[in-house]
Amino acid sequence: NSTSSSPIPPLDQHLQAHGIKLSLAYLAVHEAFAKHGLPAPLPAQAGVFVLLDWREALRTLASSKGHVVPSFHHEHQLWRLILDQANVNLTPGKDMGFHEAGWYRLCFGFCKQDVVKVAIERIAHCFEKHGLLQTVT
Repeated sequence: NSTSSSPIPPLDQHLQAHGIKLSLAYLAVHEAFAKHGLPAPLPAQAGVFVLLDWREALRTLASSKGHVVPSFHHEHQLWRLILDQANVNLTPGKDMGFHEAGWYRLCFGFCKQDVVKVAIERIAHCFEKHGLLQTVT
């Protein structure tokens, strides 16, 4: 009746395997952001998403439209631009209850790593096309 020789229960095996996959996906996200000149997402302790601080990019977007202070309207415009041109759907900060425009959430935990890498590459191309890439590095 020794517990040291008993196999790991199936649920524990699943959680351990999922944790490893999630860690690898998280590292792949950070590597893809660095590769394309985008700032690293905020550090995460757990979860299936990362937070993106794109307030500087939003200031540039607002300024290009003659506004000094970016608003949630500009946040929505950037979200729509990324959705329409990069075909990537992020969650804008307003939808998460943020009180300041410019925050976005990228979910990565349930996607294949190569899919997430392509999504980040598309976002970088969209930022570059609209002169936003240099504002976030």
